[in-house]
Amino acid sequence: MLRPWPEPGINLDLYQTLKVVGDNGESVTMWGPFVVHPALFHRSLMITQVLDSGAARYRAISTARNILISDCIHAVAAMDPVFGRRHYPLIRIGKPASRYIAHELMQRSLFDQYAYDNSWLIPRLGLSSYPIEVVPPQAIAKAPCGLCKQSD
Repeated sequence: MLRPWPEPGINLDLYQTLKVVGDNGESVTMWGPFVVHPALFHRSLMITQVLDSGAARYRAISTARNILISDCIHAVAAMDPVFGRRHYPLIRIGKPASRYIAHELMQRSLFDQYAYDNSWLIPRLGLSSYPIEVVPPQAIAKAPCGLCKQSD
């Protein structure tokens, strides 16, 4: 039996979200972990502050204009000043959208993602306790593919 999501307006942290998702038998895919440039890391900290402040609101479909209203993909895409929230069309949702972002990161990275194994971060962050499908950088093609537009 599916467990209900908490009432609307309640923000869950990552671990609470993963618990609810796991209890409902839903799937989660993690792309990476990736090596990122310090500027991207610092931008991600700023976006995280906005999300953690409680000022940001979730909407299943959001626009690129308002950083305080995000769907899950816009929240991640906002961290990249080049890619940003404007670069992903609404035809990409869920896993195809995150796959597309992973391909973009592989293609535009300043680092050879294939040369790094950062899988040690997964248990360090407590993520190995959850049923997460992990797709390491070594399993992601650098070139864009037709799968980025297909639904799962």
